Amino acid sequence: MTITLTADQEALVRRALERGVGSSEEAVIDAALRSLGENPEPDILERTGMEAAALNRELERGLSGPGEPWEGADAFEAKLRAKYPHGRSNQ
Repeated sequence: MTITLTADQEALVRRALERGVGSSEEAVIDAALRSLGENPEPDILERTGMEAAALNRELERGLSGPGEPWEGADAFEAKLRAKYPHGRSNQ
């Protein structure tokens, strides 16, 4: 099978290589494909500090109409800024 990546996808692979996700483009793609079969919830918990079900409830509440600011928003933003101090684009 031959797959052609978009420019954005190639950039993602390069950034993953820079972070040490794999030692080659193939290793990065392999790691990404393997993760598809795994439960994404641990990554969600790590990134947001919330279980997937709680995050989904918050999203539904926010989508249902005007709401109150999420009390965890500031902590979540601070966590993201600490993890990605230079920001992330196209992700």
